[in-house]
Amino acid sequence: MKGLIVLLSAVSSVTALVIRAPTVAQNLAALVSVPSSVSIELQARWSDFNAPLPSVVVNVTSESDVAAVVC
Repeated sequence: MKGLIVLLSAVSSVTALVIRAPTVAQNLAALVSVPSSVSIELQARWSDFNAPLPSVVVNVTSESDVAAVVC
């Protein structure tokens, strides 16, 4: 029973991270200018052991975009 609880909590935390990345990407895309791009990088894996967190990458084209993303 204890193992099932640990498994369910791990699955729910990974699911929360995967759902959060698109929301963050959408919010950042609204902040930057049109030539800049926002993407989500997910890595395919055979197992979830020590899996990296999904990352959001912003490719900026101007200094004002850098300021908007950092602030």
